[in-house]
Amino acid sequence: MKPLGQENIKHQQEVLKNLKRQRILTPNDDALVVYDLDILDRQINRLKRLYPKNTFHTTAVKANPLSKILTYISNFNIGAEVASEGELHLALKSGIPAKDIIFDSPAKTIEELEFALSKNININIDSLEELERIKDILKNKTSLNNRIGLRINPQIGEGEISNTSLAGAYSKFGIPITEFKEKIIEAFIENQWLTGLHIHIGSQTCTQDMLIQGAQVITKLMTDINNELEKNNIQRKIEFIDLGGGIPASYYPGPEPLVIEDYIKELRNKCPELWNGEVLLITEIGRWLHAPCATALSKVEYVKETKNIKTAIIHLGADMFIRECYRPEDDWHHEIGVIGADLKITKGLDPCPYNIAGPLCFSGDFIDKNIFLPRVKPGDYLIIFDVGAYTFSMWSRYNSRPMPKICGIRDKGRKVIMLKAKEDPKNSNIWWS
Repeated sequence: MKPLGQENIKHQQEVLKNLKRQRILTPNDDALVVYDLDILDRQINRLKRLYPKNTFHTTAVKANPLSKILTYISNFNIGAEVASEGELHLALKSGIPAKDIIFDSPAKTIEELEFALSKNININIDSLEELERIKDILKNKTSLNNRIGLRINPQIGEGEISNTSLAGAYSKFGIPITEFKEKIIEAFIENQWLTGLHIHIGSQTCTQDMLIQGAQVITKLMTDINNELEKNNIQRKIEFIDLGGGIPASYYPGPEPLVIEDYIKELRNKCPELWNGEVLLITEIGRWLHAPCATALSKVEYVKETKNIKTAIIHLGADMFIRECYRPEDDWHHEIGVIGADLKITKGLDPCPYNIAGPLCFSGDFIDKNIFLPRVKPGDYLIIFDVGAYTFSMWSRYNSRPMPKICGIRDKGRKVIMLKAKEDPKNSNIWWS
């Protein structure tokens, strides 16, 4: 069971007191993101404990592109899954070895492919058209130091949120298995450097059954390919299976949407081939790894009162919480708590519900609506939980608002490192100039 955000307020109060004491939280900070490295350590150790020894974990850079975090997790022998040239060079500059980077993108250019191939960066080919492009680049070269796989769409259906579901009958990602299975097998027979299979069925609302079903499809395809290679007297087999990510994070009190221990137990039962040590298992976990590691806080600037609703105007909105604000029907929500301007905890609940509004010139700029909180006053801090993934990484430049500082903490904020400095709108040229 995930505890109520309000039950964590005392913890957050202690964090804020420590950050204020060290002048990390200052009167000029209208907003702040706090990333807890102790939680990150626990998440990483949980992964390492549960998956088989023949697993190589990567983190999806799109979930959290903070360079210092990428450097930090590389010390745990965790690599990076990148989906663009920008993420690729960010991973390299963060000190992640090229051999530990996986390049996934449906739009890789010739120049990007040539660079990745020359630097021993691993590639998951997204389409048969990209396969032909790589064949042309490599020509007669039969062996590489790169791991190169084919991304397959297992076509098992969509989760509850279609925009983050990638394994329906149609998807812009991967090669659909139903229509192209024969061509997929032919590709492995014809190209000695093609050594793996990749799937990623979606994020957050794909169920455990869907994740298991996707893994079963890809392991069955692996067996079929290996059998065909043997029939053709080709002395090699599939070397790696990349299961992508998709493990959901828990944003609500109550049962977790997926208990990772249960998922791994079922995966081992249904796909024992992944545990026999004959194939390298790769993951690309982003949201589950990072989401619970961070909280955001914002000062309340105004509280607008009407007869039936109060509107708290804060300094984070659709700039940081794009999906939450632009797609509220998709149920992207975060627990929210209140700490007073004096850093004391406000007790009780205001009988009047609150809308939590961001600062942007956009009528849908609400993090949440019609929620009950302790009485909120200007100068108070709203604490927004579980913001470590797909939040500051998706920052919108609408209204040219600067990003707040992001700090990393240990021991409830007694130890602090700066992960990203606060952007200064008076001196920065990061926007349009």
